[in-house]
Amino acid sequence: MKKFITIALATLLCLSLLAGCGEEVKTLTQQEAMQIAVSDAGYEVTQVTGIHAHEGEQDGSLVYQIHFNANGTEYTYLIHGQTGEILLKN
Repeated sequence: MKKFITIALATLLCLSLLAGCGEEVKTLTQQEAMQIAVSDAGYEVTQVTGIHAHEGEQDGSLVYQIHFNANGTEYTYLIHGQTGEILLKN
């Protein structure tokens, strides 16, 4: 019986430790967000000019607004800061 209680307590301890180890949410860097936008437009970062990013928030989530010029066209992207999803492009 004592062995059973020891095993049960060890199991509960392990489960409580695992419960606190949720998956960490990764946040993109501005550089990663810029790379996503530039790649989507069909360019390499070295082929664009005036590239800059602004952090913001939309619906409680981090977003990056990316602006750059390439081949005479001005591009604007809105990138979700955690998923990398393109939310808007002009």
